[in-house]
Amino acid sequence: MTILRGPQLAALTAIAVLVAAASQVSFAESYRGLYDWAHEHGLSGGWVAIWPLQFDVFIAVGELALFVALVDAWQRRSQEVTQHLW
Repeated sequence: MTILRGPQLAALTAIAVLVAAASQVSFAESYRGLYDWAHEHGLSGGWVAIWPLQFDVFIAVGELALFVALVDAWQRRSQEVTQHLW
């Protein structure tokens, strides 16, 4: 229904904003915890600053790869359904 396109877009926008905000907070807390851990275990200087990124970057890349795979699968499935309808 076209009448629901506006609310649907608003809901999807709100979901995107909330997920992005939650992700930013999660990564900030993760970085802080890993930074503190590294510092308490003897790392110093640049090493203590980049050590947490070794974990968080892999997590972020994995999440983004899953998202891209999901979107690609939806696109393929959508094309398959359209082809079957014609």
